[in-house]
Amino acid sequence: MKLATAAALSARPVACNAGRVSARASCTSMAEGRWRPMRAGRMGGPRRPEGMHGNCTSEGLRNSWAGLESLARELEEGSTGLLDPSLFTGPRRAGAWRRAPTRPLPFDVIEQADRVLLMFDLPGIARNDVKIKVSQEGILTISVSRPAPQSTPPAGRSDGDAPAGAGAAAEEAEGAAAEAQPEPVVEAEAAAEEEKEEKAAEPQQTVVRLERPYGSFSRSIRLPKGVDADGIAAKMADGVLTLTIPKAARQQPPSVSISVDHAAAAAVDVLPAAIRPELAPDQALYDAADPQLRAAARLLQQALNAGDVWEEEARWTRIIEEYGGLDANWVPDLVGRAWGNRGNARSRQGRLREALADYNRSIAICPWSADPVLNRGVVLEALGRFEEAKRDYQAVLAVAPDDPAAWNNLGNACTGTGDWGEAAEYYGRAAQLAPAFSFALANRALALYQLGQDNRAIKEMRSLLRKYPDFPDMRAGLAAALWEAGLEAEAEAEWQRVGDPRYRDPAWLRGERRWPPRLAEALQALIEIRGVAAAAGGTTCASGAARRGASC
Repeated sequence: MKLATAAALSARPVACNAGRVSARASCTSMAEGRWRPMRAGRMGGPRRPEGMHGNCTSEGLRNSWAGLESLARELEEGSTGLLDPSLFTGPRRAGAWRRAPTRPLPFDVIEQADRVLLMFDLPGIARNDVKIKVSQEGILTISVSRPAPQSTPPAGRSDGDAPAGAGAAAEEAEGAAAEAQPEPVVEAEAAAEEEKEEKAAEPQQTVVRLERPYGSFSRSIRLPKGVDADGIAAKMADGVLTLTIPKAARQQPPSVSISVDHAAAAAVDVLPAAIRPELAPDQALYDAADPQLRAAARLLQQALNAGDVWEEEARWTRIIEEYGGLDANWVPDLVGRAWGNRGNARSRQGRLREALADYNRSIAICPWSADPVLNRGVVLEALGRFEEAKRDYQAVLAVAPDDPAAWNNLGNACTGTGDWGEAAEYYGRAAQLAPAFSFALANRALALYQLGQDNRAIKEMRSLLRKYPDFPDMRAGLAAALWEAGLEAEAEAEWQRVGDPRYRDPAWLRGERRWPPRLAEALQALIEIRGVAAAAGGTTCASGAARRGASC
């Protein structure tokens, strides 16, 4: 069973398991989370369902970067500037967030499907005191100035008055300067008088203590590849500066057909994984001054920031080829993760046999890491090797029992073997661990419906739709459940709000989406009877009632 964000489900369908896919489509055949026929992500506008990554179906394809975080931080904070502290350099593993060192003008980065948001806290800063500039080299600079409050002069003396006890020489110099000045015009005298009155009206103040920061501050950030620097928009509200940076349209290689050989991929042997966290290397023993380590770290970051899946694969391959044969204590850690991440890139291209082989190498080199095991499970699930996928997810949970993605994935694999009761239980555990994991909640609602708990399933669907009105999977599911319950009018209203045409395709619904059979049959009945009613010029209610031998 699969779940998708509204963004993902609104994309054009791609038959990833049909045997052949185009290169353009296959590059998005696997998300950074769960198996699905398109890449997902959060879109701007209405609220979308929340997931671990904003993705659908089984969570996986985690880039194995989190384990090298401490090393990267050490190199980044050094004086060499080896690692670029720009956007998208943090870990891409669910639940692992990188905390940057304290800097002036701290900011958050939020990536959506078609844009990147930078959010700066600027309390007490006027709009006119903020300057934004982008250089030819793609360096975004935010400059802010906030003048410190000044004490006003004592009453009876203006800012230009000489202090008491000033010497005669100063008075003579002032008089000479006054004589040298031309006779002011009437307008100038009036303006000066008006300014003097305004100052007199201001309250007198004495600055006693200043603790808030004043002066000029700036922050420069190198923009990542794939964004449109010319389209940056800025908004200042409630002390927060938000920069919206649209993503540039990517130039895709020419579309060519790629054979997804599931038979060959199914022939790849997969040994049971025994994850051993106690074998994880002590990164404190790595020599941060090692030039080869520093060069490898640069390549690693370039791979994480790659503009497309082909470039990403090429960079991971370069790390494997250049550093795989070295004898250094950091090599298994870095190269083993490169094998796993290259498997992710190949999975997204539909090259499942090669992806499985890469995951196997990563697991052998890095037996302490759970990421390649989870990712391998996603590919096994996509190939219909559900028992082996379950085994991988269970291995992850043996060392990380609080991983909601692994519980959700285990539930998905159980639906593949028809174990709907176990699936509902595992989805519930995922949602309990991560209450905002709406995909796990939606998966559970569908599983409950298959188990005959219709009222509870409908209640949970309605609850999700109240929070996420643009959740097509739940909207279509609710329409089907209401139709089966005999509530044709309400089912019609829900179905008319489903904008994704793929829900009209029973092959996609049962194959790619793996909806529960009961719900898929109900939705198909709704669609067929609506079609009959439209052809006959009658109402759906009349046709639905006739199906049940009742009246509207």
